[in-house]
Amino acid sequence: MTPRSRLWQSLPWPRTAAFLCLWILAIMGVSPVALPITVAAVPSWSAHSTVLIPVTWMPEYFAHDAKFRRLKANCPSAWSIPAKKPLIMASKRVPSMRMMHDCAPMRLSGSAYNFDCSELHLRYSMWCQPVNVATVVRDALPEEMLKMMLEVHGIDSNEVWRRIFKDLQKTDAQKTRLHQLRWIGDASEAGTLVCWPRQPGFEPEQFQNFFGYLGGLFTNPKTLLDAVPQRVMEYPPGHINKSVYHQLDWRSYRGVPLQFQLSASLGIVPTTAKLRAVVDKWSGALGRVILASLITVRYQCPSGLKCQEDDDKDCSLPIKPTSSANVLSNFMMALALRMPFVISWEEAEGSRPPGLWVVVHQTESAQ
Repeated sequence: MTPRSRLWQSLPWPRTAAFLCLWILAIMGVSPVALPITVAAVPSWSAHSTVLIPVTWMPEYFAHDAKFRRLKANCPSAWSIPAKKPLIMASKRVPSMRMMHDCAPMRLSGSAYNFDCSELHLRYSMWCQPVNVATVVRDALPEEMLKMMLEVHGIDSNEVWRRIFKDLQKTDAQKTRLHQLRWIGDASEAGTLVCWPRQPGFEPEQFQNFFGYLGGLFTNPKTLLDAVPQRVMEYPPGHINKSVYHQLDWRSYRGVPLQFQLSASLGIVPTTAKLRAVVDKWSGALGRVILASLITVRYQCPSGLKCQEDDDKDCSLPIKPTSSANVLSNFMMALALRMPFVISWEEAEGSRPPGLWVVVHQTESAQ
C-alpha cells in the first residue's frame, strides 16, 4: 500500500462529510439560518452539547458590533482577498480540500548517533560535528519538501544545509534542539509519513531558527481537513521571531469552518489557559504566533504608538487587545472581513504588511 493510499484511508470521513456539507452550503450563498449540530461535529473543546452554527458566508456573528461595522466601512477594500466572495470562488480551479498539502515519507539518512547530539556533543563528539549533522538532517527531509522550499522561498538544498549548520552552532537557549534532532532521526529511520503545505502562509524568518520553521511545516496527516490542520505534536515547536511583523492569511486556515469553531469557543467565556491549549495544536506560524499573543497580564499600547480608540476610523492604527479572548475575537473579525490578520510586538522592524493589525505589548512590571 502506498503512502498516499494509507493517508486516504486514515482521513476522518464522518467529520469530512459534515465539513463538506457546510462548505457547499456556504459557497452556494445559503440565506442566514442556523443548523443545530451535535458536539461530535464541533471542536472537542466546546462545552456545548448543541451549537447553532450560521450557515452563511456573511459575518452574522458581528452583525451588531459597532467596531466591526466601523472597520468594514473604513478598511481598504484592497485588503479583502477576494472582495465580496468566498476565497474558494476566486480561483478558476477548485483547490484541494486538504489545503493543498503534500505528503511523503522521511528519508533514511545517517545513523542514530548523528541525531543523538546534545549541545555539548555538537562541540566535542566526532559523531556530532555540525557539518555532518546538518547534512543528515537535510537529507532526511523528503525531496518534495526541499523542492517546495526552493519554489516558494528561493532556498535551495545548499542554503537549507547552511541554515541548519548555522543553527547547530548557536546556543540552544530553549533546550529543545536535542529532542528535535531525535524526532527527525526516529522519523528518518522509520520512514514516517509527513505532510506540509504546498504554499505555506509563512516565511522561515518568522521563526527564531530553521528548526522552528521545520516544525511549522510538519503537519499531522490525519488533520488535513481541519479548519486549521494540527502540527506534529511530538516535534518540539519553534519559537517565533518577534522582530518581524507576522501576517496570517487564508493559506493557513479554512475561513468558514474556523469562524464556526471560534464562535463556539468564544461563546463559553474560556480562560487563557484553555485558549492556549487549543491554539497550541495549530500548525504553521499561525499557531505559534497567536499562542505567543495570548498572555495573562494586561495588554498595553507600546510607547510611541497610537492605538485605536473606540471612535477611530483609521484602519492603519494598531489594535490593543483587552484580553486573550479579545485577540481571537479580532482574529475572527479579520476572518469575517476576509482580510489578513497582522500581529506584532514592540521589537518589530521593517515594513508592515496589510491587514487588521494587533499589537502585543506588556510593561516590564507586568512581565
